[in-house]
Amino acid sequence: MFARTTERKMVIVRATLLLGWLGLIVSLFWDPLTTAWTMPEKLGSPFRITATGIPVQDQLLQNSPYAMGARIFWTMVVPVLPLFLMVFGHEAWRRICPLSFVSQFPRYLGLQRRRIVLQRRTGKIERVLALIGRNDWLARHAWYVQLGLLFAGLTSRILLINSDRMALAVALLGVLAAAFLVGTLWGGKSWCNYFCPVNIVQKIYTEPRGLLESAPHVERPATPQSMCRASSNESDRSACVACTANCGDIDLERSYWDSIANPARRQVYYMFFGLIVGFYGYYYLYSGSGDYYFSGIWTHEEGALAKLMSPGLYLRGQVVPIPKVLAAPLVLLLAAVASLAIGKLLERAYRSFRNRKGRISEAEIVNHCLCVSAYVSINTFYLFGGRPNLLLLPALAMHIVDILIVLLTTMWLWQALQRSPIKYRREGMASSLLSQLKKLKVDVAHYLDGRQLDDLGPDELYLLTKVLPGFSHEQKLQAYRNVLDDAVATGTTSTTSFADLLYDIRTQMGISDADHARLLDDLGMSEVVDSRASEATSLEKETAFAAYRDMAGGMVVNHVEAGGTLAGLRDSHDMRTTFDVLQASLQVSAEDHQRMLRGLAEPNGIMSMRASICLQTLQDLLAARFFLDSNLCGDSFSITLGRLLHTQVGGHLRDVGCRLLSLLRAMGPSELGLWYASDAAGFAGHVMAPLLLLPAARDAGTSWESALAPDLVAALRLQDTQKELESPEGLERHVFRDVIVQGLDGAANLETLLGNADPIGQALTLTAFAGIDPPLAAEAAAGLKASRPKDELVGHWLLDEVLAGLLAMGPRGGNNTAGLMALHLTVTWPDKTAQVTNWTQSKITVGRAPGNDVSIRDRSLLPYHLAIVRHLGEVRVERLDLAPFFVDGLLCDSASAVVERGASISFAAIGGVGPVLKLDWEAPKSYELEAYDTVTRILLLAEFDILGDMPLGRLAMIAQESEVRRYKCGGELRPLAEAGRVAHLLYLGSVKYSPDPTGDDAESASLSARVQLEFPEAQKGGATTGDRVYQIVSEFAVIIVAPDWRTAPSDTLGGQRSLASSRAASARPPALAAALNIE
Repeated sequence: MFARTTERKMVIVRATLLLGWLGLIVSLFWDPLTTAWTMPEKLGSPFRITATGIPVQDQLLQNSPYAMGARIFWTMVVPVLPLFLMVFGHEAWRRICPLSFVSQFPRYLGLQRRRIVLQRRTGKIERVLALIGRNDWLARHAWYVQLGLLFAGLTSRILLINSDRMALAVALLGVLAAAFLVGTLWGGKSWCNYFCPVNIVQKIYTEPRGLLESAPHVERPATPQSMCRASSNESDRSACVACTANCGDIDLERSYWDSIANPARRQVYYMFFGLIVGFYGYYYLYSGSGDYYFSGIWTHEEGALAKLMSPGLYLRGQVVPIPKVLAAPLVLLLAAVASLAIGKLLERAYRSFRNRKGRISEAEIVNHCLCVSAYVSINTFYLFGGRPNLLLLPALAMHIVDILIVLLTTMWLWQALQRSPIKYRREGMASSLLSQLKKLKVDVAHYLDGRQLDDLGPDELYLLTKVLPGFSHEQKLQAYRNVLDDAVATGTTSTTSFADLLYDIRTQMGISDADHARLLDDLGMSEVVDSRASEATSLEKETAFAAYRDMAGGMVVNHVEAGGTLAGLRDSHDMRTTFDVLQASLQVSAEDHQRMLRGLAEPNGIMSMRASICLQTLQDLLAARFFLDSNLCGDSFSITLGRLLHTQVGGHLRDVGCRLLSLLRAMGPSELGLWYASDAAGFAGHVMAPLLLLPAARDAGTSWESALAPDLVAALRLQDTQKELESPEGLERHVFRDVIVQGLDGAANLETLLGNADPIGQALTLTAFAGIDPPLAAEAAAGLKASRPKDELVGHWLLDEVLAGLLAMGPRGGNNTAGLMALHLTVTWPDKTAQVTNWTQSKITVGRAPGNDVSIRDRSLLPYHLAIVRHLGEVRVERLDLAPFFVDGLLCDSASAVVERGASISFAAIGGVGPVLKLDWEAPKSYELEAYDTVTRILLLAEFDILGDMPLGRLAMIAQESEVRRYKCGGELRPLAEAGRVAHLLYLGSVKYSPDPTGDDAESASLSARVQLEFPEAQKGGATTGDRVYQIVSEFAVIIVAPDWRTAPSDTLGGQRSLASSRAASARPPALAAALNIE
């Protein structure tokens, strides 16, 4: 409507409105007329004062005659603006706005600031108009800057400007001065686009288009809508200086669709409704009743400046002692925040509802939400805006005004909800197609049932299959060529829907892909590629993009998780080459590649999914650690086992935490990144905070604290507790309470520990759970055994050993009896026949029952008669029942008796006849080997400080080749020539040593448990004469003899032996076997 009016006429309109603005300002200083209209005796005036006082808080505010300048501005001029915007549109206001007019004065006067730049193409230095760069901070945050100025303006209105005429005059002059200053500093409509708070109101009430807004994408005028223009003798010409991208003054709807995904737009829309409610609601909260606002007394209240520090709230008949200067912005802020939260919640619910009912594009969903928000905002505004004057009208007139407002806003809402990006672009293409068809000058009325082309709507133009048979192929080609030319000229080929629309047109016109390509070459536009030429459907394109997103996105996230940065991708030749190959093979464009990168950090993106996995893994590991702490016993073995598992879990926590930090570095201080950081800090802050001091991955010179954005560091340290971040859709916060609850589930924590451990860690985990919940440990062992691939006969030697013990599949490796003296038993029968057996075990049972180790079928023996036990070099016969037995012919009437070599044991009474058992054995050693499995030996070794920090794999190899000896009091340790190749570790007991313990003047010293026994001369390879000798001085001593890790290379310690080889009784290297032979 206003778009077609010439610039000369609109200058007159703007000048007139500016004069009216200045006249209003003058009236605020001097008004000899309107005061008389408010006199009580002025019976013909609707504005005369009828009430002498209005209740405000607990006082009666006196109402006296006043100049009406402020009331005219606030209750007549301002309330008209929103409805004007919604009906006549953005272009109308931009072309008549007096503030925009003032901001152009520097251009008219030649006062605009210019910058000196060097033109690299020509080498000339030129002075160019200063503009706000598209990537400048102000351009990126314009929505929030203008919202902040609007907030400040509303607060100033409540506090002072509403009532104080001088303050209002100064404010109006200040706004004019600000517009002039901005117009001087920056060219174009920088004031309108980046500073003016009315711009927010204007966008909310007009986008995507006003009721009477023109359609430049259909009409194609030379100077569309409210585009900057200059007058000429013939017509207006463009004066655009490109002060902003996607300028709404050129095509409002295109600008709207191109930037609809901007989250700042949605947040400002939703907060704007809260500002309306908070602004008008404050009048009630301040006064305690609605009379204060609806009477209009706030437009001329006396002493507004003096009341700034007076109580600003009056609730339930009580004064709230918060100064008005604080209460007003607080109420506005709370209302805006609450409105934002409600808006986001409703938007999420609507998105979920539409996705269930039938998928529509995200742009349409957002458009519906924004339009409804604008509709609710404007109707809420008109419940209050201008109401002090509307209440002066007759009831019928007031109702007519209300009905008109609701009718017009509803019409606007209906129109706005019908709009969509595809409809907008289809209208643009349809207008181009229509103009080309008209140029063909072919009568098509008989194909259209008497209708003309002008009668067809945009959608009907896509049903031209009824008409096109009347055209020749050459005419169709010419029309299509003109459509292509027009599309490129208007810049619509860069839109994502252009290829689809173009494909629809040429399919219906019967134009082949070859003709399409030839026309592009003829027009010199071969770079304009229709992706449908090689791809059949948009579904296939999305499928290819999904595959590219999964493969390339996975590579990017793997690179990030490994410590790389997104910037490092550009420096990696291999990564760039891989991307190029994938893009070529899947026909993915550079735009889709950027779309893939942007989508990585979205709530449903791969990077977000990996971050969620990291958080869940942290929770699982913390719960498992809590379970171990709560269930392991307090004995030394359990404590050591818990410490080793703690070390393993701590390593995994550190690795997972560093992966999460790498992902956060890539996300940056975005809303999603800050949410993940605060979520991690909330339940695992004691894990994440120390990691900040570690070197960042791939950058040893920089800590994570320096590599991450400060906001992320603050969130990880829980320093920014004021800001409550909204959880992204589909994500829930982790809390430490969940760690505790999960820590009570033994099966889940066993699964976590087994799933995050290597075979040695799995062996330790199963050992720990065997003491906590044996059936659960056995079940897990069976599961591990069953999950082993069929072609893998044996696995890790230590894990196989533990599995064998838990599943009772045979003797566990490490229950080594090598070193025990061989016991020879000879059974002689009365007929002089004899049977000899050899035994190495520590306990042998003898009796008549077949379950005994030695079964003697004679009636002189009871089923379980006696046991032969070896301990600390002694052989003792213990009675198992009340039956007697005889040692060397003497009756043994005690429970047990120590026997010597060659002793004979008989069972019949003296003079009786029966079998005789003769005992013999090799000369005893001064120690016995303890039958400990390998895991137990690992735990014993780990209690020594010198081995406590050794890697677990190396410690297991040492334990595999170790012996645990038990010495009696008085036993001695003397080194052999090869003793330097093994280490002696005193685990329990006490020893003393001297160069020669038989000497009277020998220097001696004592050592207690958990130390290494040194043989200095032996380690130097010296003679054994005079070497150090250790003597056991405690009741007994436990000494571990292990390969000397200080001299033996790690690859010779143990190895990945099979279960079968670990069961061999004497499977030790010859050198080690010789070194262990210490008497």
